[in-house]
Amino acid sequence: MLPHELTAHVNPNGALRVFDYQQGSCAMNISVQSIMPQWLKLAVEWNIVGRDAPYYGLGFGLTSCLHKGKTAASPEAAKACGDAKTLPESISQNFVANSMGYVERINSDMGGWLKLMRRERALEFGCGLGRLALGWMTQFEEVDCVDQSIYHQELATRPLLTRFSKELVQKHPEAGPLGKVNLLVTTPDVLRTADGHRYDFVHSVKVFQHILPMHQHIYLEQMCDVLREGGKGWLHYQDGLQAAKRRVRDDSCDSVLYKAGATLDEHEHKRPENAWDRHGVMGTYDFDTRRLRTLLLQRGCTVESIQPVKDGPHGLRVIFIKKATPAMHV
Repeated sequence: MLPHELTAHVNPNGALRVFDYQQGSCAMNISVQSIMPQWLKLAVEWNIVGRDAPYYGLGFGLTSCLHKGKTAASPEAAKACGDAKTLPESISQNFVANSMGYVERINSDMGGWLKLMRRERALEFGCGLGRLALGWMTQFEEVDCVDQSIYHQELATRPLLTRFSKELVQKHPEAGPLGKVNLLVTTPDVLRTADGHRYDFVHSVKVFQHILPMHQHIYLEQMCDVLREGGKGWLHYQDGLQAAKRRVRDDSCDSVLYKAGATLDEHEHKRPENAWDRHGVMGTYDFDTRRLRTLLLQRGCTVESIQPVKDGPHGLRVIFIKKATPAMHV
């Protein structure tokens, strides 16, 4: 296969690519094709969130925006939520500073590596409104801003990046020329979305925790696949080992988590107090983080560090480097 023809559906030799999924008492072979019916239903939920409350998830005290169309926690909170095309003032005032500050924290966490590495191309996986992509524009020549919500991309990300890139240049002239951002809507086939490109840096924060465990597995392997040799990744994960201590959950393959036709209304992780009546639900799912090293290593990546993060009770951040591309994966 040529680089632009690579896909997670099949291996380079044309055979179906099979992912060896294991979590709890469930062990099964899965593929991009096998998860698509369920993924498509969940993608609808994400797009509803993107349409109705695109600014939720940015922080800045906007949790009450999940009640949009219902009753917000207070008149002030309701005003802060804005609508799908109006940027809340609380975000507008902090967008650039928050983005730049985050990039500096990641650089410090990686021992200054971002300042020393090759800076041709980066992948921001689950970029939402592009807040962090804005910061990566100061570090890389090109940034692929990937999300499965077309509404985040079209209604918010494009105008926001245009507006705040100008503000960034004014406030931070030392950043130099900004890189180009490519807004890409993806499916579980990230390799195809990458279109043959390989990245110097792959980043994702507070995204994997909202993806079903078996889908996380498929995405995780590809986070290594799309790195160039010598490139690094920084991923945020919900630690399933710690979370398991606070609840009993059915991890068998018969669990509703693995039903191809399941909707989020059927999932045990739905949180009604933070959701609409029927749609726009974002579940939170754990992953057996004991498998991170093995899954990445078999794709050619070595985990350099796994550490708890302070942004939640069970969060982990994983730093890994692409050592080599196994011959069978070229």
